[in-house]
Amino acid sequence: MKTTIIASLIAALLLSGPMSTAQADVVKPLQARSLELGDYSAVVYFHLTVAGWEVVTTLAPRSGSVDDGMRYVSLLTPGESQTLLIGGPDTYAVRLTRAPNGLTIDVVGPPSLAMR
Repeated sequence: MKTTIIASLIAALLLSGPMSTAQADVVKPLQARSLELGDYSAVVYFHLTVAGWEVVTTLAPRSGSVDDGMRYVSLLTPGESQTLLIGGPDTYAVRLTRAPNGLTIDVVGPPSLAMR
């Protein structure tokens, strides 16, 4: 039940549009972007492969050891996207989309979001 409620809230956040969204950021191959996501920090970059764009997202708690980090690797073909949900006291959704001009990073979450 709790999972269903959380999933519904995230869906509502994603569909609500820009009211609590940082501006989308576009990165080029091997250009990293740092994200501050409440209690977590993330770094996103991608590189080109024969099969598509390999997107690497590393997520770690802001307080804790390096051993607490997680790494997500995915392959995006033209037009594909993926959404990572990062929970905690605040919930963030990070949507990574392969666009013609680069990898678009959209973050939906509390207004205190900061992109560097």
